[in-house]
Amino acid sequence: TTKTPEEDNGKCQEITCDFEGCKDTKYYGTLEYGASPKSTKAAVEKFTSLIQMAGPLLGLSISNECMGDFQTDLVETMLPRCSEKCEALKSCKSACEDIQTKCLGNGLKGQLEMAMGFGSMVDSYLGTSAPVIKAWVKKLTTCSGSSISTSSNECLSPTYKAPQCDMTVTATPTTKAP
Repeated sequence: TTKTPEEDNGKCQEITCDFEGCKDTKYYGTLEYGASPKSTKAAVEKFTSLIQMAGPLLGLSISNECMGDFQTDLVETMLPRCSEKCEALKSCKSACEDIQTKCLGNGLKGQLEMAMGFGSMVDSYLGTSAPVIKAWVKKLTTCSGSSISTSSNECLSPTYKAPQCDMTVTATPTTKAP
């Protein structure tokens, strides 16, 4: 029997992440908001192209460093890595607030919220990436919701450097009969 994406939410599984925003190419993580590596890659590309295309029109300028931070945060929100104990992790509120302080000044926060509120116009441009990008922008602009950890130490931030989850260690050992 194949599991529905909903059943896999919150369970650590191997993720191959080989696109902009990925910190590691292979790691154990969870799929949030029904996202997959493929849909997250598409969302990163759509968000990047939206900023490149609409940015100049709206007077938005995002530094390369902040664009990188946004891509990493989008990936971390949709495909967060698991702890070394193979438990699902979410973003630290402080990490979200740091990105807000560093990258969402100059009215960018309001412009992003406004752009996401354009409804069908933005939805048609973002296509299937719309729900993923909107969920991420909501997290990014509010630093609250289901993607933000209630813990201040068991959570994802740029300084979180614990070893990766190793499912082979946590799995129950199998003994072969002689």
